[in-house]
Amino acid sequence: MKTRFPLPFLLGLMALGGCDCAAVGTSSENLSVLSFEIVDTDPPADARGEGLVVVPGTHVTLMWTLEDTPERVVLAANDEVLGEWGPGEDPGRFVDECGPARCITAEPGQVLYTLSAFFGFGGRTADSRSLLVTVASSALQVHEFRVSPSRMTKGGTVELRWTTSGAHLVEISAAPPGGGDRTTVAVLELPEAQAGTLRHSVTQPTRFELAAVAPDGSRVETSATVAFEDEAYFTEISADPPEVRPGETTTLRWKGVGIERLAILRDDGEPPLLGIHGDEASEGSRVVTVHGPVRFRFVGTAADGEPVETLCDGDGCRPAELDVSPPPRTRVLSFRAEPSSIVLGQQSVLRFETVSAEALRLLWEEDGVVHEQEIDPAEDSYPVSPTRNTVYTLQALSQGSVASTAMAFVEVRPWAVLHAPSEVRAGETIRVEWQTAGALAIQLDLDGVPQNVQGLDPAGDGLDLEIPAGLPQGTRLNLVLTALGPHSLETISRKLTVVGGE
Repeated sequence: MKTRFPLPFLLGLMALGGCDCAAVGTSSENLSVLSFEIVDTDPPADARGEGLVVVPGTHVTLMWTLEDTPERVVLAANDEVLGEWGPGEDPGRFVDECGPARCITAEPGQVLYTLSAFFGFGGRTADSRSLLVTVASSALQVHEFRVSPSRMTKGGTVELRWTTSGAHLVEISAAPPGGGDRTTVAVLELPEAQAGTLRHSVTQPTRFELAAVAPDGSRVETSATVAFEDEAYFTEISADPPEVRPGETTTLRWKGVGIERLAILRDDGEPPLLGIHGDEASEGSRVVTVHGPVRFRFVGTAADGEPVETLCDGDGCRPAELDVSPPPRTRVLSFRAEPSSIVLGQQSVLRFETVSAEALRLLWEEDGVVHEQEIDPAEDSYPVSPTRNTVYTLQALSQGSVASTAMAFVEVRPWAVLHAPSEVRAGETIRVEWQTAGALAIQLDLDGVPQNVQGLDPAGDGLDLEIPAGLPQGTRLNLVLTALGPHSLETISRKLTVVGGE
């Protein structure tokens, strides 16, 4: 039995057991919850330290054992009750889907599972145990990728170590730090994709790259570099995000080898970042505020006092400089309908390209009512099926205001079908029938001669039509039906061939 409602006040009547942040819960001594464990996670959790790290959407299987039969058992996650059972109902097991309510977070969060058992008349005696689970901010992450040793006096064997979450395989490759021929070191599936070590021989400075691959094909990549004693350089520098508006912040990140101290200079007149030393000089991050376009220059110091100002990554070696600029002006670059003219009941696809939009809004009018649809700025198309000619307006929003607008037009033609025999005889009378939708009126022409359709229903009717006499065999006649809508028309034609003519 699975319910979801606020944690009742009864949990406040008892002292919760301490949490050791592991996959096995704790309890105070001489109480009746014998065990409370996480026995399975799907996809597999990342066991780091004394805790478990799961990704959003993980199914967490909890299992417990009680010494006696309780009056009530309550399982909760944070402030939410997942299940509550009375005497004889205790299942001893529960599978929780770590879904949007708790496990999709902008930053890594935590879920505290608490099992409480109430004993005695009225449940006056209580025992509980707790489990703490950390939730990764996204389904695919590389938590660690290191090479040891990272500096060598000559060639030898190094150890690569990694931990990931959400990956079903990892690909490890090697290349010179400044770029060049890349060789595949290993391709590993679960469980090695989640955590593992690998020993590899090196004879020269080497940049190892690890790509974690999720089942849907998405990838996250990182690197680790081995340098020789007489070398020092940066291997990675980045800004996240790389484009920020004035007054906003970005996070500078860097990796390097042979760097003892680091200063980050900037050309916008703001003070530099100084005093970065030790392990942080080789790998670290700092949050900085940006007031406009700025170039950051990374200047390290090697053990021998020589300056380090070179970045060597898979694209070559160059100055260790990084530009951060404001995002481009929010614009709708293109907006069109494909096709721009459809028959009633068909579909058109609105295609668009925007830049630097925080949100997109689509507006159109239907039956005198203005409709509005929010669209993810990552999307580039939206299907529509209007019932009449419609103008669509696309708005690109920035900081809550409309920054750019574009329009696209979809023409909707009436739907029509025309029934007539393909072969006719000169002088005979044939029956012609039609059906339409969205037409206010129709026209019917036989070889350019209008026929009298006055009083007939445009939506569906028929007409006895006389084929002219004296036509030779093989003569071809054009029968044309024109369905006239409020602002558009649709034309349907049929070829009539005269057979057995005079």
